[in-house]
Amino acid sequence: MGVVSSVILGCGPRRLVSYEAVPELAAIGRQIVALNHPSADYLSVNRAICGEDTAEVVFYWSFELPLSGSTSDLSIAGMKEVRVPADTLAHACERHGFRPGAWLVCDVEGMEWDLLQKQADALRIFDGIIIECHTGTFGGRNRQQAEVESELAALGFRLRQRIGPVICMTR
Repeated sequence: MGVVSSVILGCGPRRLVSYEAVPELAAIGRQIVALNHPSADYLSVNRAICGEDTAEVVFYWSFELPLSGSTSDLSIAGMKEVRVPADTLAHACERHGFRPGAWLVCDVEGMEWDLLQKQADALRIFDGIIIECHTGTFGGRNRQQAEVESELAALGFRLRQRIGPVICMTR
């Protein structure tokens, strides 16, 4: 909800592009960043990032359970279906002019494996990645955080820190 973007902007990057799939969270995030960093070169994009070229992504979310986002059909009371436009990581990099040395902060609500398998070339331009790993069924089998770390290591990243489901890796 803009907190991570505000922290990153506090470190002085030249530019920050933030993708947020949940429309309500994107709006709140823009407000928080505007209050904390009104002159920052910041762009908030209300779209999802996914592994393959598709017009939209469907996931399930609840404002009462903001950590509940999932691309799996969940029958939890209060969850609503959210449909948002989508970009591949490669398209996002091209659209916003990401260059080698950029960092990626990523919470793709269970599509981590899809992103790793189908967008490896786009991931190669990043010097650092912070990714929230959702345990679940990806690509037809249960994938764990360790497998996501292993795939990123194969792309040349080294683990710097792990806090619960969030990992930070750099080149």
